[in-house]
Amino acid sequence: MIPRARRAGARRRWPGSVRRLAPPRPVVRIDPTVDPRWLDLLARYPRSGLFHSPAWLRAVADTYGFAVRAHILTDPKGMPIAGIAVAEVDDLSGPRTIALPFSDACDPLVSSVGDWEGLFDSLRPEGLPIHLRCLDDRIASADPRFDIVKRARWHTLSLASEPEAIWGGLAPATRRAIRKAERSGVTVAPLAGAEGVCDFHRLHVGLRKAKYRLLAQPIAFFEAIANRFGEIG
Repeated sequence: MIPRARRAGARRRWPGSVRRLAPPRPVVRIDPTVDPRWLDLLARYPRSGLFHSPAWLRAVADTYGFAVRAHILTDPKGMPIAGIAVAEVDDLSGPRTIALPFSDACDPLVSSVGDWEGLFDSLRPEGLPIHLRCLDDRIASADPRFDIVKRARWHTLSLASEPEAIWGGLAPATRRAIRKAERSGVTVAPLAGAEGVCDFHRLHVGLRKAKYRLLAQPIAFFEAIANRFGEIG
């Protein structure tokens, strides 16, 4: 479980100037959107999240045309023990390997430095800069061969408690804002179907433009998310 507020989202870039090391275990490339070995690996790592899920990877591929692939380490029986999902991007910033485009964070799923070395070694022969977006700062993020180029903060809220306990855990300013919204007639309801996606995208575009001065993702991205996650209920 990730703490409620921690330093996270550190983006690291590999400059490509290190010596090659032999992978300690066999590495295979798979399509994580369809290969059951990727799901087996996610089940092995409880800290894997939405951005590792096949539905999310399919939505990114549907929208932007990236060929998402995964490198996985296997044991002598061929079972996955570690892995990383990546895509190659080539735009105005140049060609590079990213784990993973348009995802807040998509950590390599590793439990030891040796596992990480094997995965890293399988990426280096391609000769492209490697960009990581990590929440876990114990292994891949701690690799001194990478440069930290950005840090962010990651907030989580456990929904396992009773509503009263969750409410009590919110900051006083947050509780005041919620009460004000309720007095103003704001209601919260699921956005269903194509009309709901359009309504959400309208709000999203307004927020990105007015608050962050950034372009918003296309509505096709949210349509793909709705379709892909709708397929699995």
